[in-house]
Amino acid sequence: MKNQNPSIHITYADQLQHVKLAAQPDTKVLSFDEAENKAEEYRQAWAQKELLVLDGIQDCMGLRFDTPVIDVALAPWTYGSAISFPLIVDMARDPDEFVDVLTHELIHHLFSDNQIMTSRHARAQSRLKWNELFGDEHSGSTLVHIAVHAVLKYVYLDVHHEPYRLQRDIDHAKKLSDYALAWDYVEDNDYKKIIKQLKRRYGELAIENS
Repeated sequence: MKNQNPSIHITYADQLQHVKLAAQPDTKVLSFDEAENKAEEYRQAWAQKELLVLDGIQDCMGLRFDTPVIDVALAPWTYGSAISFPLIVDMARDPDEFVDVLTHELIHHLFSDNQIMTSRHARAQSRLKWNELFGDEHSGSTLVHIAVHAVLKYVYLDVHHEPYRLQRDIDHAKKLSDYALAWDYVEDNDYKKIIKQLKRRYGELAIENS
């Protein structure tokens, strides 16, 4: 079946600065013009890779996005981290890396919002029972990121054919223990076999839901 690509709406969310500044008054924020210019650079970088990424992650997993629109809010502070639900990305990264960060978050979305599983994020993730696939010794964050990173490695190597993206991601993950451990697992195990495990689990869920 043809992929159902969602519309990705990337918006500079200037009102988010009030939330950040309320918690951390000394936070450095971009000016409105600086942020708008950077947001446009992000949109242009994403536009060059969008179809490759959306088709790649859906074809890789044999899943299709269920939602027709995904809003991406760009946080106006210059540091922070991305989150998936709601999808927020900080503006500290260059446009090329933004593409990979957004890809990462969209993989999270695809895992929980697809033709097999359309329930809320937390409930959907729990049904996948990551520990049965990858081992009880890992934290919940490491488990889910083993899955995300396996698909990311596929995108970097088999879709973009740009291994520098993989190395950059691994290098940045060294600052975050759960992410680093997830990459260690993916590098020590065949990412294509991990993807097969994931696809098999979704196939089991499809049977349960039928």
